[in-house]
Amino acid sequence: MTMLAKWLRKASSLFAEKPEVKPDDFGMEHFLLYHGLAGSSPENQRQFKDVRADVLSALSRKNSQNLCINLKLAPLWWEEKLQRIFAEAKAESIDATVGCLLPTVASTDEAASQDPLMHQDWRVRANAAAMLAYLGAHQGQERMIAALHDTARSGSPAFCHVARSLAEFRTVTAKEALAEHLLHPEPWIRVDAVNALARWPFSDTVDLMIQAFGEHHDFIDYACVALARAHKPSDLLAADDEQTVELGANCLLGLLEAAHGTFSSNTDLLPELAVQKCLAPLQAACTKNPTPAKLRALSQLSLWLDTNYHQYRLEAEGYPTQEEIAAARSLADESIKKLDINRVLQAGHAQGAGSPSRARKTAMRNAIKLAGEHKLTATTATLLDLLNESSIYRDEIIETLGLIGDTQCAATLIKMARSLVNMEHRTQGTLSADPIAEASADKARTYWYILRALGHLPGDEALAFLLEASQDEAADKREEALSSLIKIWSATDGKLARAGEVKAVLQKCTSDPSAQVRIRAIEGVAALNLPDLIPAVAKLTNAQEMSVGRAAFNSLEKLAAAGHKEAIARALGELKQGQSNAVKVKRIDDFMKHHL
Repeated sequence: MTMLAKWLRKASSLFAEKPEVKPDDFGMEHFLLYHGLAGSSPENQRQFKDVRADVLSALSRKNSQNLCINLKLAPLWWEEKLQRIFAEAKAESIDATVGCLLPTVASTDEAASQDPLMHQDWRVRANAAAMLAYLGAHQGQERMIAALHDTARSGSPAFCHVARSLAEFRTVTAKEALAEHLLHPEPWIRVDAVNALARWPFSDTVDLMIQAFGEHHDFIDYACVALARAHKPSDLLAADDEQTVELGANCLLGLLEAAHGTFSSNTDLLPELAVQKCLAPLQAACTKNPTPAKLRALSQLSLWLDTNYHQYRLEAEGYPTQEEIAAARSLADESIKKLDINRVLQAGHAQGAGSPSRARKTAMRNAIKLAGEHKLTATTATLLDLLNESSIYRDEIIETLGLIGDTQCAATLIKMARSLVNMEHRTQGTLSADPIAEASADKARTYWYILRALGHLPGDEALAFLLEASQDEAADKREEALSSLIKIWSATDGKLARAGEVKAVLQKCTSDPSAQVRIRAIEGVAALNLPDLIPAVAKLTNAQEMSVGRAAFNSLEKLAAAGHKEAIARALGELKQGQSNAVKVKRIDDFMKHHL
């Protein structure tokens, strides 16, 4: 190619349409992958026929650039269909098919449009990696590793697909490349690395997994689910090696957290992962060497088993008897008392001057969480000593102090909140309908934890600060402040010095720009049994957001059961008079017929 031709190609690429990676693409692709939300469609549809013809044409002509154009497809939706298409091409010539996926390019500019693995469109990269893995093209391993590292640097949504495709080769080189990302600053990439490495036999990756789970991050629950889907937690807990047992306990804790949070819609997740079989080996491990992680896991697992006994005891193989569950709970409670968590925390505090090991950080985090979950009031003073703005356990300590419920901690937490964020600035801005991009995400998150903790610490200081925070510009902070105000009202039966102000905040929040804040306000009116705010709730039955309208009707139903039928009938009657939408009128009539 002449210098002029190269220059023209480079110039034309500057004007080519470049795919824009939306900020949500990265998280959304991971959400779809790990929740198993990939779709499919019949192969007789026109779109499949067109894609098949175009891909096979590009492969037959050995035209990598044209192939790239035709691989701009949603990976999770098209993976199986692309495998069928490439199977046809493989039957014709596997060398030509692989060669088209691994073309020789002269420069990075050419690679951006002609090399599938290094293409500027993340979907092309993902699909190319998946097809190379499907074809068993080990000759492409080094280039796939280069693509893996490049996507990690760029934050491309292709990373999760390239990682699991690379894992299909099961080579030492592939394992080492994936291991480099186990402690990546981006939590999702850590999850992807764990998910890919979990495909190896556990004995080949045990040290890497111990390393990966020694660092807590925002999506550790997803990593636990990924590990448990490949390796049973009960097997880890029954291991002879103490580090593997600790890994099993931490994995089980992550699964229990996931079942109550990110995976709560999948009600059968825990039985599918056979967590019921973890009780016996975990109980034995706690008897042999009780640690904060094992005791937390035993306490939480026995509670889950007891709560879900009647639902799963016949379906889930190996489900413990009620006597076995009760014995495990008793062992956990007794062992927690004997362990003396306060002494564990003090020892960790004394050794905290240096850089703690991953194992010690995990043990400290579990000890802190254990203190809150079991309301160990004796740990309060030590926790306050541990609490400072630079502490790596800052958020966990705040959460635990809230759960312990010592109201004297409120002043310390409020002082920290004011040092972390500018309350005057936050409460004088325009109210947002959604969470905002914070200047410091870590400080804003700690502020949120403080707002939640104050809901467990009723007192004048906490009440005043929460009233102030209820005007925060960020929707998620307003919602949490409102939730805590509702908790304080409930804890004191409304006997507050500033009860009128709390009611005024509730009423104002029923017209908040954020749907989530409005829903929380609506729920609060019913929870606190405030008939004065029935008209405001009734108006929200006509809200544009279905979730808000549904919440309004649910709260009115509870208020009707509490004896406020006349007030509700009056408010809904007035609402009907100005309503011309027949569907909404019928909805009101149906509610009045069944609940008033």
